[in-house]
Amino acid sequence: MGVFVCLLLLLSLSCRFNLPNRLSSARLAVLVCLLAQFYGVRAEAQLVINELYYDHPGIDNGHEFVEIINISDAPVNLAGVTVDFHNGTGEVWKTLWRGTAGSILPGELFTIGGKYVSPPPQVVVELGLQNGPDAVRLAIGGIPVDVVGYGGLDDPEYTEGQGAPKVDSGRSLARLPDGLDTDNNADDFTEAVPSAGLFNVPRRDAMITVSSPTQAAAVLPDDGYEHLFLSLVNNGLHDVAADDIAVELWDSTETSQILLKRLVNSEAIPPGANTVVTATITLTVGYHRLLARLDYAFDERVHNNELLLIRRVGSPLLLVSEVLCYPGHGCPQFVELFNAGDQDIDMVGFMLRDKSHAPTLITLNELVIPAGGYLAVTPDAEALLQKFPDTKSNHVVQHEGSWPTLNRSGSGAVSDSVVVSDYLALPVDAVGYPPVDSEYKGRSLERIDLYRSARTQTWVLSLDPSGASPGRANDRSLLTPPQTGAFDVAPRTFSPYDGETLTIAVDTGEDATNAAGERVVVSVYDMRGRRLAEVGSASAFPAVFVWNGTTVDGRILPPGLYLVVCESYSPSGEPRGARKVVVGCGRRNP
Repeated sequence: MGVFVCLLLLLSLSCRFNLPNRLSSARLAVLVCLLAQFYGVRAEAQLVINELYYDHPGIDNGHEFVEIINISDAPVNLAGVTVDFHNGTGEVWKTLWRGTAGSILPGELFTIGGKYVSPPPQVVVELGLQNGPDAVRLAIGGIPVDVVGYGGLDDPEYTEGQGAPKVDSGRSLARLPDGLDTDNNADDFTEAVPSAGLFNVPRRDAMITVSSPTQAAAVLPDDGYEHLFLSLVNNGLHDVAADDIAVELWDSTETSQILLKRLVNSEAIPPGANTVVTATITLTVGYHRLLARLDYAFDERVHNNELLLIRRVGSPLLLVSEVLCYPGHGCPQFVELFNAGDQDIDMVGFMLRDKSHAPTLITLNELVIPAGGYLAVTPDAEALLQKFPDTKSNHVVQHEGSWPTLNRSGSGAVSDSVVVSDYLALPVDAVGYPPVDSEYKGRSLERIDLYRSARTQTWVLSLDPSGASPGRANDRSLLTPPQTGAFDVAPRTFSPYDGETLTIAVDTGEDATNAAGERVVVSVYDMRGRRLAEVGSASAFPAVFVWNGTTVDGRILPPGLYLVVCESYSPSGEPRGARKVVVGCGRRNP
């Protein structure tokens, strides 16, 4: 209700009580103020509360603020302006600050707040606001012009319309857009990031972020080559002119900080739009912190002017080498890790997870896997060592967090996955292991190909007499990839009757992407040229196959000599050649 209504009330009282017909302006103003207070009326607002911050994380003192905006077309004198506080459990208003001099220009902000508010407010004062349900009032000459009820306050005497929504600690109540006043706190105020002394909707604000396909954290190949895509976003209400934004891209490693690139926006950016700038970089092997720092001279927000990118070039040669997902009675599950590199790997902060659950911390203690070493990670180290007494205790670690759910059955060729990541949550190795039938309870799955590659891993059931070999080498492991153009079969004699298998490694000379589209098929023939079994096929290399000595109809081969043949085909299916190896099949325990 405005001053005009107050005057009508004054005239009504004047007629009723025969007040003098001519009142001085001073007396009239006093009477208007008294009437406004008596009847709870509110003058037409020239100033409104634009933002309110009352609940800082931890101690509130020094951090609270009230931001005011002049929504009129003329300057407003601060003399006589007050900020008042109402405790929701009481019935009175307490004045927190009273203006004495100065003015606020049209559209200008004015902040009253504690000594820790940044940027510093025009008036530094300890407000002592509470977290609600409470209210803050703005008055001019004692006449209320704006009231904000917050923290669940619903008393209509201390709010405009419905009270403003509750906000979390560390968040403010802000008018969006700035100065909007519909006389309903619930509609006018929104939870926001505190921005004392800054417009809630910035006039000029540029932000930097990643643009697809660039990721905030990534693992790069050993060559360290990457083409970065960075998005420059105009969050303000005015255009960003061409060349007004400069971006510096810095590379920070453990030993140095290097300026990699300087970029600018080559075209204007309208409000709400963005433009993408690109940079091609090459990084050395190891960890890198890339900092993209945006510089925009007119920027009203600087908190969104930096972008941190984490990069690891190359990966520690840490491989998942064995999984016991279906243990016998009294034996815990385990995942075995193998250091296939020539450098020690510090395991502090490394994490382990399955396909669908959050990662679990392996250890925070000092723990190193030496080159060529093994480590079994388990939920119960003592039980695992009792079950496998040949395993050394320093090759077993009991994980720190919740053990992942390692399934033993699943749809298709993969039962579950095991993913290992480093202390920055960047992936190191990820494998999908096959299902284990109930008849093989207590036997682990061993990975044959223990070298870095980009194709599906090859798994076999353990032939160890105890059913698994945690923390030590597997008998059939291939620790080095086959040579280029190789077709290796090992052993050359085997006994499928005793559970022995053949391991077949193929490398055509194509890289893992196989741009030429070559495909190989590995089969077994008798010496008369009859095809007895198809071991498998591949189009990504190097490839490893395991054959258990059974034919296409499930029979075990009788003792004798056989041909293992690797046939090559073009993308169109035309034969390119075949390589052959003679193997002997026998029975060790007739």
